[in-house]
Amino acid sequence: MFKHGLIAAVAGLAMLAPAPAFAPLVKDTEGLGFLQLRVVALDGDTLLITEVLDGKLADHVTLKVKPGETRVRLWGIDAPEMRDRAGWFARGALDDMLAPLDGVVACRVIDTHKNRLVGRCDAHNFDVAHVDFSTRDLGARMLFGGWAVTYRTFTHGPAGDPWVAEQYDLAEATARRNLLGFWRQRPLH
Repeated sequence: MFKHGLIAAVAGLAMLAPAPAFAPLVKDTEGLGFLQLRVVALDGDTLLITEVLDGKLADHVTLKVKPGETRVRLWGIDAPEMRDRAGWFARGALDDMLAPLDGVVACRVIDTHKNRLVGRCDAHNFDVAHVDFSTRDLGARMLFGGWAVTYRTFTHGPAGDPWVAEQYDLAEATARRNLLGFWRQRPLH
């Protein structure tokens, strides 16, 4: 109970910080598929698929999605491990983001790795007008709340999207500057 109260308080502080100006997320068709899923947070950057609601993977993807077994690694971010105390807070923050969505997210699958999907996931309702990137993209929300860092190997790599990389960098810098999430205890170097 205390953990979720603390997370809610920190999340509330994140809302007081000036939000970066993100452009709306556009549903694109690149990647390995697009899935609407019901998920639960395993840690701050990994989701467990509990139900596939809609969508499909590209025909050449050999990984079979098995509810209760298949994981989705959030592309472009790295959250603390669960063995680290900050990892528990990061998972709690992701849980808090999923709760109002009833665990339903839309994921653009970008890659597969070690029997899991790697994707950008966000709020499941793509018909909502004028909802900005920072409130929909789970990776950006984790970065903006200070619960993850940008995984620059991927965001700035050959398969990265320069616009998304810039948005992720901006979200992380905003959290660092405002001492949100785990930046409250970590040095700023």
